[in-house]
Amino acid sequence: MDLIQFSREMGGFAKLIPKAQVAFMRELVLAVTEEEGQATPVDTGHARSNWRVSINFRTSAEISTYVPGEHLGRGETANQQAMMDQARSSLTNLRAGAVVNLDNHVPYIEDLNAGTSRQALPGFIEKALEIGTAVGSIRGNEAAKRVLS
Repeated sequence: MDLIQFSREMGGFAKLIPKAQVAFMRELVLAVTEEEGQATPVDTGHARSNWRVSINFRTSAEISTYVPGEHLGRGETANQQAMMDQARSSLTNLRAGAVVNLDNHVPYIEDLNAGTSRQALPGFIEKALEIGTAVGSIRGNEAAKRVLS
């Protein structure tokens, strides 16, 4: 391989780096969002519905519950699925270098995180972030490798 051919190959590889970064970030954000939703105590589904992903801005208000109910419990799936659908939809326009936010503006989310629900231990948000980051890093690395191979 001569220097010119090498330069062309490196140029082609360099064009894949932003795509690999986006693939990694998408998997990381989805894993963290999924963990946060699953860890959130559920009565009516409102707190779970309000985990919202945004790109290059922060959400500023709570939204209505996707599928309202009563005494749903953490095994509830409809609001989890709707929340994940929102996250996937928000990530369709993800670009390299973007700032991705995951917010929950339910006024009692901090109380839930402090342990006011029997469904979750105090600090569930931080623990879910830790687990989601670990899982998302693995998935993200795999996605980035697929782009680069």
